[in-house]
Amino acid sequence: MQQTFNNIEKVKGELTLPGDKSISHRAVIFSSMADGKSLIKNLSKGEDVNTTIRCFRQLGIEIQKEKNR
Repeated sequence: MQQTFNNIEKVKGELTLPGDKSISHRAVIFSSMADGKSLIKNLSKGEDVNTTIRCFRQLGIEIQKEKNR
């Protein structure tokens, strides 16, 4: 859908995009290798990302999911 607006002086708001699968996989992998705690926001909800998380849990990595973190 294309929308045209005339005479706009200011735009205000917030845009939230769905998590990217490739970046989500890498974030889980790198966070699992890091020392300490990591917080990943806007993680993809794809089943393959969940499978990656399950694999790391089986390797002994503690991963907690809460909403999109």
